[in-house]
Amino acid sequence: MKVTRRTRSGTLQGPEPQMSLDYAIKTHANNAARQFGRDKDLGSLAGGKRADLVELSSDPFTVDSGKLTDQVKVLGT
Repeated sequence: MKVTRRTRSGTLQGPEPQMSLDYAIKTHANNAARQFGRDKDLGSLAGGKRADLVELSSDPFTVDSGKLTDQVKVLGT
């Protein structure tokens, strides 16, 4: 499954750069931790790191990528 960047209004930002959903999720978590200078203890699951988890309403890998934000909601962190 490939995903793109779509704004809340529905505008597609740069339709050419696409990536796999798996890569997008990993990149989002790792890059956020890196930007805050916390990538040694946050951003990925590994021994000795703190666990940041999110509870989703459904499995993002089982829904239509075009409706990802409509069908998968954050229930908790």
